[in-house]
Parts: sequence; C-alpha cells; structure tokens
Amino acid sequence: MSITCKLVTSNSVNEAGFYKNGEKLDQYRLANGFNVLVKSSRSTAANGCEFDYTQYGVEEYNQSLGSYIENLESGTLVMVIAIGSIASIHKVVLTALKSCGSFDIVYHKDAVSFAMVGYKGLNIGSAKEVYGTLNDPLKSVEQLVEYPQNDLTKNTLNFKLFSGGKLSFFSCDLHLNGDVIMNNEQCDEGFNVVTFTKDLLIATHQSFNTSQSHDILDRFIMTLKGIHSDVLVLVFNNNSNDATHNLNAEALSVLQNNYGSRYIEQFKGFPGGTGAWYMLSKNGQSSSILENCTPLDHILRFKYVKTDKADGIDISVGSCRKELNPLYNNYITVNSVDVKNIQPDGSGFAVVVVNEITGQVIHSKVYDLSYGNIRSELQKFIQDSVSVGSYVVLAASKIQYDLLMSPILLDSIKALGSALIENLTSGSSYCMIGRKGASPGTALEMCDINAVSLYSNISVQQKFAKPFLEIKAQSCGYSKEPVLSDGYARFQINSHPIDRVDTRGWNVLVIDQNNGDITTNATFDTWGNVQASDNLASLLESQPQGRIVALAVKDDGSVNLNQRAKDAIKQYGASMIDRISNRDSYSLIGIKGGLKSQCTECHSSRSPTSCDKWVYTGIPTDMKLEGMDISIHSQGSPGSSSGGNALITIDNAPVAMDFKPGLNVVFIDANSHSQVLKYYPTVFTTKAAELFLKEVKELPVGTVVLVAVHSSSGTGTAYTEYALKMVGGLKFGRIGAGSSYTLIGIKGGAPGSALEHFDENSSASISAFTPLPPQQTNLIQLLIPTLGVVLFLAVGTITMLIYVLKKRGDRMKPVYRQPETLQPTTPEPKREPVRNRLVRALMIGADYRNVEGNDLYDCTDNIFQHCNQLVTFGYLLNQNVKVITEDTHGKTRIGNEYYKTGPTKRIVKHLIREWLTVGLQPGDTIYFVYLGHGGRSKRIPNEITKAPWPKLNYNTICTLNDDMDDMDDIKGAEFQALFSNVPVGVNMTFNLDSCYSGGMLQSPALQPIAPFTSNCVGLCSADHNHTCEERGYRLQRLLRFNFLHEGWCYQVSKVIRDHYNKYKGSTYKHISVQDLHDRATNLYKNIFQGTTIPILINLTSKSASNIEFLGSII
Repeated sequence: MSITCKLVTSNSVNEAGFYKNGEKLDQYRLANGFNVLVKSSRSTAANGCEFDYTQYGVEEYNQSLGSYIENLESGTLVMVIAIGSIASIHKVVLTALKSCGSFDIVYHKDAVSFAMVGYKGLNIGSAKEVYGTLNDPLKSVEQLVEYPQNDLTKNTLNFKLFSGGKLSFFSCDLHLNGDVIMNNEQCDEGFNVVTFTKDLLIATHQSFNTSQSHDILDRFIMTLKGIHSDVLVLVFNNNSNDATHNLNAEALSVLQNNYGSRYIEQFKGFPGGTGAWYMLSKNGQSSSILENCTPLDHILRFKYVKTDKADGIDISVGSCRKELNPLYNNYITVNSVDVKNIQPDGSGFAVVVVNEITGQVIHSKVYDLSYGNIRSELQKFIQDSVSVGSYVVLAASKIQYDLLMSPILLDSIKALGSALIENLTSGSSYCMIGRKGASPGTALEMCDINAVSLYSNISVQQKFAKPFLEIKAQSCGYSKEPVLSDGYARFQINSHPIDRVDTRGWNVLVIDQNNGDITTNATFDTWGNVQASDNLASLLESQPQGRIVALAVKDDGSVNLNQRAKDAIKQYGASMIDRISNRDSYSLIGIKGGLKSQCTECHSSRSPTSCDKWVYTGIPTDMKLEGMDISIHSQGSPGSSSGGNALITIDNAPVAMDFKPGLNVVFIDANSHSQVLKYYPTVFTTKAAELFLKEVKELPVGTVVLVAVHSSSGTGTAYTEYALKMVGGLKFGRIGAGSSYTLIGIKGGAPGSALEHFDENSSASISAFTPLPPQQTNLIQLLIPTLGVVLFLAVGTITMLIYVLKKRGDRMKPVYRQPETLQPTTPEPKREPVRNRLVRALMIGADYRNVEGNDLYDCTDNIFQHCNQLVTFGYLLNQNVKVITEDTHGKTRIGNEYYKTGPTKRIVKHLIREWLTVGLQPGDTIYFVYLGHGGRSKRIPNEITKAPWPKLNYNTICTLNDDMDDMDDIKGAEFQALFSNVPVGVNMTFNLDSCYSGGMLQSPALQPIAPFTSNCVGLCSADHNHTCEERGYRLQRLLRFNFLHEGWCYQVSKVIRDHYNKYKGSTYKHISVQDLHDRATNLYKNIFQGTTIPILINLTSKSASNIEFLGSII
C-alpha cells in the first residue's frame, strides 16, 4: 500500500505535524525533542494506517532513541520530526538515523528543526529530509511511501540475564518480537528449563533447585534427557543459591554430550556458584546454538532469529569482552559445526565468510587488530576479496582501550550491513552476521559492554543470488619490481583467484555465459612458439556468439603475434590490441560479437593493467532486460594534475563530453532514462567536490551514476568519498591523488555494492550491463520488499539488482563452478613453488645515495637480481616477498603516522616485527637479506681470547634515518630481539652482506637468543671482527659467506686466508672467481658432510643450477 506522507517541522510545537494523504494526524501530540512514527511489517491495523509513535525529549537525546531504532526490523518505515536544537545529539542516535538513510543529521547539528522520511536499512543519503535554521525554522518534506511487507515469517527472541555474583541479585527478561513473554518473577531458584513451540512461544517452563537435594538433580537430568530433539530448549541459572553445588558427572555429561554445552564445566568451577550462565540448544546438538557465562556481576544477552525456511544456513556467533571473563567466550558455528581456528589470541576480530549459494565456509581467519598491517589486511580483504552477496560473520575479542580502527576499516565493516560498528568502544563485545553489499543497519548485530550472542538460520540464496559474475583480469608484462620482473597474469571470479599456473604469453579464460562455468583455461606462449599465435586465434574464433573471454598477458605477448590473432581478439570488442609492443601489459574481458561498450580493456607500456567486469549469466532467452552496456576507463597521473585521460562509453558510443582533469560524471535517470553529463574540476577547487556531494545527495533513489577520474581526483576528497558512498562506492578512501578510479553505481546502493576499480600506478577499466526498470516505475516499490529479506539484509540495495530480482522471479540460479583440474597448454619447465608451508622473505638494499662518501652503487641491482632468481625458480611466491630499497615508492603507516618506505631503521624494524614474523607456524621459513654497510660501536681488542667481554652491542647494520640522508644503525641485540616471538620450529635464514655481519648473529660480545640457537642458518660476508676489505676478498658481492648452523659458526675462511697469504697485496685478484668458488665449495662440503646445506654458491648468478642449494634452507 502506498500513501503520501508529509512532515512539517519547526522550532515551535504548534506549527509541526505529521500528515497522511493531506490530512493532519492530530492524535500524535508532538513535543520538543524527537518525535518518531514507525510502520513495520507486523502492523495489525485493519486499514493499514496505524503507526507506532514514540517521543524522546531533549534530556533523552543520549542513547534511548538509538536503541529504539537499532531494534527495528529492516524495511520499517521511519518518520522523524525533531523540534528544537539537536546540537547535543549523541553518537548512538546519529548512527541510528544514518541507518535509516539520513545524511543531513550528520552535517547540520546547528539546525533548530529537522524532519526525515526513511526506512530502516536505507543507505545514507537516500532518505527524504529537511532541516531548519534559526532564521528559517519552518520546513516540510513530502514523500510517496510504500508500507513495508515481508514475505517471510520471522520470529525473534531477545534474552537478557543477570544472576548471582557479589550483588546476589537476579534479573531475567525474554522478549518475542518485542513482547515480554517471561521475566524474573516467573523464574524460581536453581536451573530454569524453558521449551518453545515452533513459533517460539513458551511451551513449558520448569525450575530445578538442584542444590537442595539429589532427587531434584535427578529430575533435572531426566527432564533434559526426555526432551524431543526437535524442541528448542533454554537452560539458565537463578543463583540465589549455588545451583551447581550438587551438579554431578551425569548432569555435566548430559549438558555437554546431549546438548553440546561449551561452558557448563567452567561455570561449575566459579567460586560459590557465583555468576551467570545460559545455553540455548536442542537434544542431540554437537554444539550448543547459543551459550555464554561470566563469573562477574555482568549481564548476558542473546538474540535468536528464526525464519520459516527449512533449508537455511544455521549460524551462531558469540563475543565476550576482555574484562568479563578470562575464558574469552568467543565462537562461530556454521550448521552446528564449530569453525576451527577462530579463537583470537590478540585484540581483534574472528572473521568467517560463507558462500550465499552453497552455505559452505570459504574463509576463516583471526585478525589481530593491534597490528597496523593486520588492520590494513582486513580492510583490503573485505573490499577486494569478499564477493558481493557473500555472508560474513564477525566476532570481536579482547578489544583493547588503545585500539584505534581506521575510517577505511570502519567503512569496510559497514559495507557488510553494520551500523553498530561505529559504537564499538574499547572493551566492547561485538558480533555480527552480515552480507557484502548490504546497507548499514541491515545486518544482524549486537554491540555491548556485556557478553552478546547471535543466531540466525539464513536461507541459501536462490531467488536473491546475484545474477552476475564479478570477473577480474590482471596483466604485467615487465616491471622494475624484482618479484614482477617476469610479469604475471591473474584472474578472479567472484573475488576468488582462479587456480592456475602463471605462465608466459597470452593467458586465456573462456567462460560459458549461460552458467558461469570455465570451459577453457589455457596459455599461449607466442614469444617461445611461433605456432602459438595461430592456436590462440583458433581458440578465439571457435567460440560461439555471446561467449565470455578474459585475456591477460604475462611477460610478453607481442612477439610473433600475427594479424589473425589480433583480428580474433577484436571480435571481443578490443580497440587497443594494435598498440601492444614488446613486454607491454595488456588485459581484456569481452563478449564474442559484443559491442565495444561490453568490453573492458587496458594497455600499458610502463605499468601493470587490470580490468573488472560484471557479466550477467543464466538469463532465460525469453527474458528481455532493459538496460545499457557501459564501459569506463580512467588513467591517473601521479605527481601531475593533467597527464592522464578518461573515457565513458554507453551502448557502443562514447558520451559526448570533453573529458578533463578531475571527476567526469554521467547521471542516468531511472524513470526517463535521460542522461546528464557533468564535469567537476576537483583538481582545482574543493568547491567542485562539495557541489558533487550536494547534487548526488539530491538525486532520486535508483539514479545510475558513472564516474571516471581523469589524471587526479584532486582536493575535497572527503566530500567526494561521501558522495560515492551514496551510490555504492567503498574504495575511494584508499586512493592517492593521482590514482585511476572508475565506478558504476546507483543512488541508494549500499557501500561495497557498486562496480568500482582503482589503481595507484596504472589505468583502471570496468564494464557492466546496467539494467534499468521500465519508465515511470516507483523505485521504492522495488526496493522496500527486498529490505526485509532473510536476516534483515537490504539485498535490494545491491547495485543493479533491484529491477532484475523483481523481474526474473526464480528462473535464474547461476552457480559458478571451477573445474577440478586446470592445466595450461604450454607449461614452462620450472620448479614447483612451495605450497605446503609458508616461505616469506624480506630483502633490504641500501646504496646510501644521499649519505656523502658512503655510496655503494650496486646493492639495489644485486638484491633485485637475487629476488628475481628466487621467484623465477619457484623458491618464493610473489605475494610472500617484500623488497625495500631507496627506489621503493609510497609511504608506510606506523601507528597514526606515515613514513617514507625505504631501507630505514624504522621501516626495517616495522616490517620484521609486523610482517616477516607474524602468523608463523612450525615448518615455515623466513629469509632476511641485507645488502649495505655494517659497523661496530667499538673496535674489539686483538686478544680475542680474553674474558669477560664488555656487554656492548658492537656489531650493527647501517640502515638509514627517516629522511634517508644519514645512517641510523640497528645493533645486534636490538636486531635479534625483533625475532624473539618466532615460534620454535620455524626455519630462519639470514643473508647479511656487510662488514662485521657475522656479529649480528654471533660474536663474543653477543649472546644469541633462543630463535637464533636452533633452525637458524646465517650467510655472512665477514665475521664479527673484520670488514669485507680486510679479508682481502672483494671480488664480487654475495660470493663469500660464513655459515651459522644450529648455533655454531663454521667459517669458510680457510680458503680465503690461504689465498690471501699466498697472494698478498693486489696480486690476489689473479686467481679466478671460479677457482675460488670451487675451492670454497670443496672445503664447505667437507665441513658440512651429512648436513642439509650442500654447497656454497653465488646467489646473483643467473644459472638455475647455482641456486638449487637454497631448496634445503628456504
């Protein structure tokens, strides 16, 4: 049912009022403060016109209104009139109003009146709202609204328990859909057992004061055993007396083995029976559905949401903050099975991702947010690796008082439907069941200073599964970065990397447009095989019309690429293929016989490329979708405001606008389908970004928004970021001023639901078919029915799905499947990378270019060669290597500050502590390489046999200061302390090419700590008492080593010493490098007979045979 609502607000109560279809609703007597009318799907009035009215006075601005809106179900119509100043509005209230679509409430706290018409779960900026000023307080807003409807029967239990403890006080409340069905007056002493009907009404309620007699305990046990397995059971304690006093082994066994209790044994161990405990479960459960306990005077809460779908995914999650319980009662279960490895050891989140179609757990990990790099890892994971529509479960643990969550991380979690994450404070308990692309406020979540737990039986998504594939193709021909020097080719579908061997040439995926299956996964090495070009052409030519193809070049794709192959690629919409030359990057996602606007394509001769495309699959042939094929390209220009370009193509025609530096935008009206072309010169003025925000805010819900950045996004990025969030953007907060950025979004789309792509170093290209509803369609009518879908998720706000979901019914059920085996057609002979354990490397090279008199010149080049060798021959994976030199670009965030990334003391220590040594397990290997100067704080006396030695950190590696214009040493003991948390069983290999380098690992003045006395190998160019020159051995870098193995120093110095004594002075150079290498190798083999390190070699050699020895140590 649709009605017209009008809200009149003022700073005077007499002038304000609610109107329905032109008639004032006088039954609601307004007062100063917030006046709230809501209409939910549970309204029972016969004529559908009844609203729930609540009024919050000025003194109640703190959290009452926020809690009220927080507990509303998604899709609830919310109308608010605020009379009087709102300057003192509480953060919790701001969060609640934003979850109903408000934006003005955030930026106009100086208002003296305010009115809003929104829905719970509407994206920020999508509500209709006005505000009045002191000079103009009388304002009104009018909106055609749709009464919420819910096609699912959903019931919610809310439970709150306080029992025992120092206060000897008991309180209990149980609500069903907001109505009280049990309170503490109905709960007797001892264990209370409550059973429920299928509609969650109370069927039986019994109390067992087991502390009084063994007979009562026996009845308690028999009652639990006799409950049918289909019946939901709530058991909790009323500890006026010690309910656990007589609890015997049989009772514990029934609770643990029959009902899956996690914490009853711990609860029994609390002194004197103090504390509170509850368990919600069924007879026969291997794990309880919801459970928690605390020994202190705190409240336990849970929310249990049940839908009528029998094929649902059962998800339970619990969170208990640090101060409440030393047990840290945190858990996540999916389909009654505990997800393993999600007990956090640090301050942060346990995260589980569930596929919305299959119900399978596809990711589970703990993110310790006390580390800055882990916070960055989590936000990137949510934004880049979680597919739109996937369910995400979060449980907070041990949130510390000094924990600061970055705005980008907050936005990432809000992109899962969270609103309460803004209220998370240090020491809070927090848990959430959300969905990627859902509007803030639509997730099922709880945030409290007390322990909280959630349950929902989410439906597997068929009708509401997204009907498109998210495809990404990435190419790198040649890069100066050592780990990328041979390039790469990567593909993702629905944010999941495609399992394949990354090989040189044209990497090709062929995808069936009818079901999303990969039909071909092949590589054509045109550089190494002249026939490969015709083979590539044959494959592309043989595909039927409409087939989806993704292409990515690794290393080189131009040599021997003939015209036939280029013409075949053009059949998929390519327009840049004729530009490709030696070792260029090139990526494309296109459709056989499709328009150019159906193709996303990137080419670069200087940097990697990346393409993103949404492709609709499984659309019945008799269904015609009204819409547009859109392609957007952006080229940023780091360090310049005018060196890039931009292009927007709609239905095969470039839009008729002059693309200029800044934001180039197209607005497409959802009803008339008319286009408005706008240019915002944000590179020149912040006012342009403010105007962009204002105009986006005023757009009607459903308006399609296309954005292409030319050269730079410029100034006023906060305004731009808010505007893009209103149309489904999420990643803009991560880009730099000269980055490439593209977006296809929709006004009202939740952050994270738009198709967007950015790149700081290369171009960005996206493409998608964008469906539009028929003209004169009320977008609210399409949006609101989906807001209440399963789990309170605003699935309808997922970009471009509102109309498709409404029109297609249940006829499209695409499920992406990847073939079990994927073999390239032209594999390269290469050692298989280590995949059964983690091998991680940090490589530091310093040339001291700005330190007068200390230039080394060749450290950067040598470390690049070394890293390239390791990656090329499969000893390390690209993603597990970091190389830091004075050529490294960008800044690193440490705490709240940003520092230039380079071989500085601060950066080196940070990367060792928070990247190289994080998350290791026995069997893993870390490899640390340092090329640069080394030193000593005091020269060691000649009588090296005398003792005791002064306890000084003699030996150092000479890293740079923050400005990289002077040295800032890391001393031996300081260096070793950085590795103190490495677990026993982790292999550590050190390659230190600097003077006195052996002393960083072992010297008479240094006592190695535990990680350095086992499973440690040291490759050092000099011992603790000599420079490289003093050893008379400067023939070639990285050729000479001393070895530390299992805590003992085996110096391969006999050959060097004999050689030096024989050829004193400059004559030592007459011996050949090969001769010296052979002598050292033979001596080394004799010393290390039977050990795991076979030979001594030159690591910069390009010969594969000379690097094979590394297999035993990394």
